[in-house]
Amino acid sequence: MSRGIQVGAQVVGEIALDLERVRGEGGPASPCLVLPVTVSMHSRDASQALAVTNLVCTLYSGEIIPAYQVGQPVTFDLMGGLPVRSTRFAPNPHCMEISFPLSTSLIHRLEDRRHRTEDKAFFGHLTVSGTVAWLVASGGEAPGNRSMKPIPGYAFDSNLGICFILAPFQETRVDTIVVRVSASTWIDHVLPGLGLDHVRLVEISLPRSGGALPEAIGPFFDGARRDYDAGRYRECVQKCRDVRYAVEKHVGATAQRPVGEAIQDRVGWPLAEAERRFLNQCWRALADFTSASHHQHAFFAADANACLLLSAVLLEFLQNLVVAPPAGDGSGVLP
Repeated sequence: MSRGIQVGAQVVGEIALDLERVRGEGGPASPCLVLPVTVSMHSRDASQALAVTNLVCTLYSGEIIPAYQVGQPVTFDLMGGLPVRSTRFAPNPHCMEISFPLSTSLIHRLEDRRHRTEDKAFFGHLTVSGTVAWLVASGGEAPGNRSMKPIPGYAFDSNLGICFILAPFQETRVDTIVVRVSASTWIDHVLPGLGLDHVRLVEISLPRSGGALPEAIGPFFDGARRDYDAGRYRECVQKCRDVRYAVEKHVGATAQRPVGEAIQDRVGWPLAEAERRFLNQCWRALADFTSASHHQHAFFAADANACLLLSAVLLEFLQNLVVAPPAGDGSGVLP
């Protein structure tokens, strides 16, 4: 996806967004959405050399209105070395990465909007403004290598390097770039980098052999997450059912001996009545929810999200019960 850089009515260069290389990075501590772009100027004679001196990039998750702006605009100062300038014989591409810092609440708003689209792609707009300047004259170049008119009366030694006289144009324009990141790219390359390669809001430790969680739930749970991200909500709930079955088989739970009782054999101390009751009742709710995946006509994002979160909470609770004894005297009363 590319757009021309215009000075007045003339296209003098272009900016191209590589949608296949969009990614997330920074993890949950400092999540950022990274958009790789290439900026290039068309070839021109040295007497008409042009350079982009700055760019300001703003991302919107939908229409171009303040309510949909993603974080703050990102500004690039391109004066140092003038990396985006024209050359005589060919375009001079310069690769850049626009990194938009995100917050947890903003990530969830982006995900909510993405799940409302039919193909679960991320849709937005990237606006770009900036300044193009004419390289009027240069100083500090060796006489044999001079590519443009010398600065009159230039009085400095060449050891200071090259300098330019710039004449900024009053009107520089770049048309809005449509940003449409496919569901597969978003799921595989954006969400993991944002720290969302596990279930939203809750990070669980998956799993250690010999504990409360069988090794098999890793692929099941990751598959459920991917189905949710891709909008396959029924399949997400079905994989949560597979997670539940795997745990029940692993701890030897049955209808007559629910998980709250079956897990006691793997815990080195008596479970409090409140712990057993919490586990059994929540597990029953998960069983009712996931069993409905056989016959419920339709599942929505809220259904799959609730199922993932409930599964994650119960798995984390089970793992913690087995890994470490509770603080205090075991009475259920906090010290």
